[in-house]
Parts: sequence; C-alpha cells; structure tokens
Amino acid sequence: MNTKTFIVTLLLPLLVFARDTEALFLKKLHTFITKQESVEYAHKQIQDLKSPFRIDAVEFLREIKDVHSIPFLQKFMRDKDLNTFVIYALGELQAYEVTQDLID
Repeated sequence: MNTKTFIVTLLLPLLVFARDTEALFLKKLHTFITKQESVEYAHKQIQDLKSPFRIDAVEFLREIKDVHSIPFLQKFMRDKDLNTFVIYALGELQAYEVTQDLID
C-alpha cells in the first residue's frame, strides 16, 4: 500500500462523517419555522460542549450572516475546538468591534 492510498483510506471515513453531521444539522434546521428559532438552536449547539454540531452551527451563523450573533460568537473566540471557525465567521461578518480582541 503506497502513502497516497494509506492517507485516502485513513481520511475518507472522517470526511464522510463530517458531511453526515452537517446533513443531520441542516435537516434539523429545516424543522424550524423562523430564522430566529434556527439561530437559537445553533446557539444551543455551540454552547453544548458534547454536541457534534458545534462547528456546523458556527458555519450556519456565518453563512446566514447573522450579525446579531457577533457578541455571542465573540465569547467562543478562545474555545480550543471552535476558535478557527469563530474567527473566520467573525471576519466574514465584518465584526469590526472585535478587532481589538483578535489583536490580543
């Protein structure tokens, strides 16, 4: 088995799992009627440290450009599991008010 085959064999299940969790998260979001309900659900998933949907929830808030979630996301900038995704989301949301926190 060469190195490429080994890497693909190792990473493929992880990619499939990531896609499946995103699909499950989006399926759950479709059960809500209003945007506010979906945003509140995303907030709950981010706060739940055991949730498999934490990253998907941050990505959801970024994709819908929910600027009202900026203060909420700012609290998770130092979270070791989410910090990269939160910082990217804050940049996409053009959250200028968190610039000083990003510099620190």
